[in-house]
Amino acid sequence: MRAPKERFDFIQEFLKRVFGDDLHAKRILSLANGTLGVMTGAALAVSLIGQALATARGLIAKSAIKQVDRLLSNAGVAPWDLFGSWIAEVVGERRDIVVAMDWTDFDRDNQCTLALHLVTSHGRATPLLWLTVDKDELKDQRNDFEDLCLATSNCSNSSTPLAFNMSSAFAPTPTSGPPMVKRGKPAIGSARADARGNCATPKSPPPDRRSGRSYA
Repeated sequence: MRAPKERFDFIQEFLKRVFGDDLHAKRILSLANGTLGVMTGAALAVSLIGQALATARGLIAKSAIKQVDRLLSNAGVAPWDLFGSWIAEVVGERRDIVVAMDWTDFDRDNQCTLALHLVTSHGRATPLLWLTVDKDELKDQRNDFEDLCLATSNCSNSSTPLAFNMSSAFAPTPTSGPPMVKRGKPAIGSARADARGNCATPKSPPPDRRSGRSYA
């Protein structure tokens, strides 16, 4: 296991590589601190993240908790705006990918989370994009949310963006022809590109956050 300073330096360099074009240095530093706190404390409560960050970096706990709180309330660090760069990092140089789309219900909170994962050869799926919506908003709009995720995942500056072919979990996925969508739960599909797409900030903005939707 890396020493705390070595781990922090690794996290910061990784975030610079992925989000250097999206965030300025101070925000990347803040994001690196928050990430270190989560990894060290293995918790998602603000106070616990802050305490873990303080332990890892030798900070005063109260100050570290305030840093985490400011990060989470910083409108300049919007997960939805960073998904393009994150997807480009995860997909890398792959020409063909398989993705799985799934809804998870949280009945007690009256919410559902839609997640799009990259299926890998080592058996663990890597998150590409996710969003959480109130169940009350899903009526007659579930497909719209799925289309929004697919469109955002397919964001590209390239003339040959990834083409998603979605199918139900057990139906064969076509390997040629135009993109098609057959929705299932969960849905599995493949994406192909003749050249690597360079993902950018999504062109279609997410739904109004004031409605209660969450993107992280």
